[in-house]
Amino acid sequence: MTVRRPLATTVPMKIVKEIREIAAYTGVEESQAVQILLGIGIAEWRKRVALELLRDGKVTFLKAAKIASLDLWEFADTLKDAKVEWVRTT
Repeated sequence: MTVRRPLATTVPMKIVKEIREIAAYTGVEESQAVQILLGIGIAEWRKRVALELLRDGKVTFLKAAKIASLDLWEFADTLKDAKVEWVRTT
């Protein structure tokens, strides 16, 4: 069972219009559109942070994949797509 709780925030009218447009396009309620967009945004944020940390040598490949919430193969594809070099030779 997923526990949910209300979360209130103030957003610029421009974003409200975007949310309404997305909700109308996808045929869902505005609140569901926000949930979908938050999920996409969080997933993208996790990938960016993981790539940055790995590129900077701050985490291992395995740790970066966990931060990105991806399996190793998906994360390897993400690295390839982002053209991030992380293997260093001395």
